[in-house]
Amino acid sequence: MDADPEASRTTTSSSALAPEPDRSHYSPVSLEQDPTAVNNGSGIPCCPPADTKDRALQTIHSQPSITSVPPPVPPPLPRSSWLHHQKDFHSPYIKTSMQGDVYNFLERPAGLKCFLYHFLVFLMVLVCLIFSVLSTIEQYADFATGTLFWMEIVLVLFFGSEYVVRLWSAGCRSKYAGIKGRLRFIRKPISIIDLIVVIASIIVLGVGSNGQVFATSAIRGIRFLQILRMLHVDRQGGTWRLLGSVVYIHRQELITTLYIGFLGLIFSSYFVYLAEKDAVDEEGKTGFSNYADALWWGVVTVTTIGYGDKIPQTWIGKAIASCFSVFAISFFALPAGILGSGFALKVQQKQRQKHFNRQIPAAACLIQVKFSSEWKHLSFKNLPLCHRLSHAQRSAVKVLRRMQYFVARKKFQQARKPYDVRDVIEQYSQGHLNMMVRIKELQRSHNKKEENKTYNLILKQNRSTEISSHIVLYHFVYWHSMAHISCEVPSYTMKMCVSLQLSCTELNRVMKTTGREMPPL
Repeated sequence: MDADPEASRTTTSSSALAPEPDRSHYSPVSLEQDPTAVNNGSGIPCCPPADTKDRALQTIHSQPSITSVPPPVPPPLPRSSWLHHQKDFHSPYIKTSMQGDVYNFLERPAGLKCFLYHFLVFLMVLVCLIFSVLSTIEQYADFATGTLFWMEIVLVLFFGSEYVVRLWSAGCRSKYAGIKGRLRFIRKPISIIDLIVVIASIIVLGVGSNGQVFATSAIRGIRFLQILRMLHVDRQGGTWRLLGSVVYIHRQELITTLYIGFLGLIFSSYFVYLAEKDAVDEEGKTGFSNYADALWWGVVTVTTIGYGDKIPQTWIGKAIASCFSVFAISFFALPAGILGSGFALKVQQKQRQKHFNRQIPAAACLIQVKFSSEWKHLSFKNLPLCHRLSHAQRSAVKVLRRMQYFVARKKFQQARKPYDVRDVIEQYSQGHLNMMVRIKELQRSHNKKEENKTYNLILKQNRSTEISSHIVLYHFVYWHSMAHISCEVPSYTMKMCVSLQLSCTELNRVMKTTGREMPPL
């Protein structure tokens, strides 16, 4: 049936006045099934209440439906947040995710499981190395060689499969993706070492006969390459980087001490050689027959090893050796102290950096929560899901956001606590420095104000001086006119007034000396 024209006009006008809400998440339906144009522009897709008095709405909802499409049911609110649309993250790339997990487990160990795995690998390598040492002793050669053969088979299979898994898992990174990326991964120094160890172990097992891994002398040479398995423990090279950084930081001190110690070694060896080259011991042999023997004695002495195979025989040689030994040993011992203190400072610096890095996520969380906790009422109109929230729900969101803000602020304050006493001293020194800078700024501003006052006072004095010159001119005219009437004014007063440079104070002093008073202006 046809609707009333007056009701239709009323509906059209009310629809035009109502704000247009965001209906992008609804499916397209007929006009009868989309009453969102009304309901005071709230955008809530629901039918009007039964006791409504709006004839236009009653007319629209009393009409039969053109289609059999049911009214759209709004999707439920996401449980994670009311602020953003909930996204369905499908994971079709399970292989890539598994690659990333395996790569992080092998190349970037973190956590208890990774520690246990790499510790077990280290134990296997250490046990294999112990049996390798025992196989060179005749007393344990038979037992150690047979056991070592089977251990080598297990380790070759293990390290070979691990190398393949590492090569496969490296594809999760764009740097090592594809054939060129895999070749780049193989060219890494630690990957080259792993490949050499696996190939050397295969050669040792393949060439050995009857379970003997040391069949020939050539195999014994290849066997040395298996010692490189110990480098497998530190694949990231953290210890080497730490040592390199300490040496690089203290390179100047190390170079200085080593240079002076080397000079002391050369001079001491040379002077001892000059003193002992003609000395003969009880057996008729010369202890220092050439300069190489003296250098060997110097190295053994300054490194505090002291084998005792070369010793001075003469008193001159002993005196020279004593003096230069004390001097050279002191300089050769300095690098140990320098490296020790450097390691301690580096570890402390890393701990301090870790303590500082904990503040970054706490600060970022505080900024985010602070931004979200200071919502305005107008911000709800720009978010599609917020139109479906009631006033109580919005208030609850605000309360939760404020609670999150206070929790984040508490965590940030805890993260900013000083690491040790040195941090407290640094904070105190920084605060004292800031206070001194502030005091200097205040003093500078105060001096500037005083300069302005002095400048204004000088301007006033200049103005008063100009006024005084006019007064002097007036008095000059006055006394000049009075001079024709009375001759009581001294002549020197007239001469001083002619110059027009007398001030009011000077003119008053002159008038007082003559017994006259200043006439009024």
